[in-house]
Amino acid sequence: MPATSTPQHPHDSDTTHINREPPVKVPIPEGWTDVISLDDKVKELLKMRTGLSVNAIVLEEVGGARYIFQSGSQVYIWNDISELGYRVTAPQGRDAVVGAIVDDWKGVTLEDLPYVGWDTGKDKEAV
Repeated sequence: MPATSTPQHPHDSDTTHINREPPVKVPIPEGWTDVISLDDKVKELLKMRTGLSVNAIVLEEVGGARYIFQSGSQVYIWNDISELGYRVTAPQGRDAVVGAIVDDWKGVTLEDLPYVGWDTGKDKEAV
């Protein structure tokens, strides 16, 4: 009889979770989760709002509107209520950023992203 094991991470048993990045190796900040609901929809939203290709959503604010995501090797923050986004300039790397958030955002520096809006590249019809 094969041995059974308990999943070590919430993603291990969640077949609907699309984020295929390895789990974050530091503690998850209070008020955030790395189990992303509606991953594909959020990636699409972030791409439309920031103009960036989204590799992975790292964290989602629980009951909030902020996302930490990666595009290429860079880490970004998006606030869906204020419609403002930032590139994290320090610290570098996903786990370092998450660790700094755990430490009350100590050492995190940000650069504003240009506003892209809802421009999907499609021609708009005259009203």
